[in-house]
Amino acid sequence: MLRTALTLRAPARSFALAKLGSRLPSALHPPLRSPLLSRFKQPQNQVRHQSSGQGGSASSDTVVLGLVSANVLVTIGWMKAQTSSARHPTQLPMKLMLTHFTTSTQHLKEGRYYTLLTAMFSQASLGHLGANMLGLYFFGREISHVLGPRRFLGLYLVGGVLSSAAAVLEQHLSGRLTFNLGASGAVNAITAMSVLLFPHGTLLLFGIVPMPAWLGGSMFIFKDAYSFATDKQDGIGHVAHLSGALVGGLYFYYLRRRAIRNFPFGRF
Repeated sequence: MLRTALTLRAPARSFALAKLGSRLPSALHPPLRSPLLSRFKQPQNQVRHQSSGQGGSASSDTVVLGLVSANVLVTIGWMKAQTSSARHPTQLPMKLMLTHFTTSTQHLKEGRYYTLLTAMFSQASLGHLGANMLGLYFFGREISHVLGPRRFLGLYLVGGVLSSAAAVLEQHLSGRLTFNLGASGAVNAITAMSVLLFPHGTLLLFGIVPMPAWLGGSMFIFKDAYSFATDKQDGIGHVAHLSGALVGGLYFYYLRRRAIRNFPFGRF
């Protein structure tokens, strides 16, 4: 979630509590290392070909845990900066974090384009970190096993960078100068892919209320779309959420189109 205020807490994401029970359609022919797909059989030469194309021996779980660790480390940096700012008259630690781990129109005007990437590893609070990392861990492990580590990492990073860019563009068009940060754009890209792959899986809303994944996903999309359309100023980057989900959706349909073309007898 790209935030426009550093002090506002993010609401917990019920997506992080989802349990996915659907089967991946065979048209995509994903690697057999996915625990969801152990019932599917593929020719051995096809499995070797896919493994080499997805990053060799790289572990999907290692990629997910590496991303979680990076977010935790940057958040610790924010906590230390906030603590030490009171002891530094120049507030140098906080200035360093704001300069290099948030993004805005001012950042891009000054040539710090890399902040479109680094800002997605910053979280505004421990609650913000926990909500995003739960979503990344639970959805990320499923999707990384399906896509493989390279494609998963690419989807996560592209979703995060493009959602950062969308937040900055919104800021430019609105004339507001704010600092944007957070991983929710990237997490929403992964979540959208998961919901589209497993639309009849079960989401537990707030960990209690079960509902189909397609319904839960639609509700969150509608909430962000409504908040964006009404210009709700709640410190949450709704346009970043929507942009991340759009990236995940477009990548899903790209893979679907390619799968149908390569495997015309498969069903999706």
